[in-house]
Amino acid sequence: MQYFRNSIAFIICPLLLVAYAAPLLVPRGLLGTTWIEASISSDVFLNKPEDKEAFSTTLTGVKLGQRLTPRGKYNAGLYLLSGTYKGHPEGSLVLKVMKSTSKAALGEVKALHQVGDLVASGMLRDILVARNPVPVIIMLKKFGHVLSTTKAYQDANVAIRERMRAESNTIKCERVASLAITQHILHL
Repeated sequence: MQYFRNSIAFIICPLLLVAYAAPLLVPRGLLGTTWIEASISSDVFLNKPEDKEAFSTTLTGVKLGQRLTPRGKYNAGLYLLSGTYKGHPEGSLVLKVMKSTSKAALGEVKALHQVGDLVASGMLRDILVARNPVPVIIMLKKFGHVLSTTKAYQDANVAIRERMRAESNTIKCERVASLAITQHILHL
């Protein structure tokens, strides 16, 4: 009986290995998924001349509103726009001040454009932000609330809060995966 089990394991294990590892043996390019190998800051993603010109213009008519965050790890601050801009009503746009015009910043502009959230990008001269012109991205604001700030979450017991967080994370992951697959955008 032991010999029989070992024989089956000897046959099944290589079959499983081939079934699950086979796609890794075939170059992703042959499967049409080379985009998976490229982050948004790579030359594979930034493959058109216009991709590298995202900050080549000077933006005008931009009026900064409320600052949303202090300087972040990858940005120098987020602001709501005050008044209308390019036909978008007040409060519907966010301006992100970039730390540089790096490939990561260029990739973010292209990714936002691909998903339809980019409104503008370029250099902004505004004394409230910096002495010299800085690279910025203007994007559509995503409306919603931080889960932990909602009344339903605050009124819930620990078990329900945990379930709410888990459900929220599942929805978030599904949406990110869907965007990655449909738009061929991968960032880290």
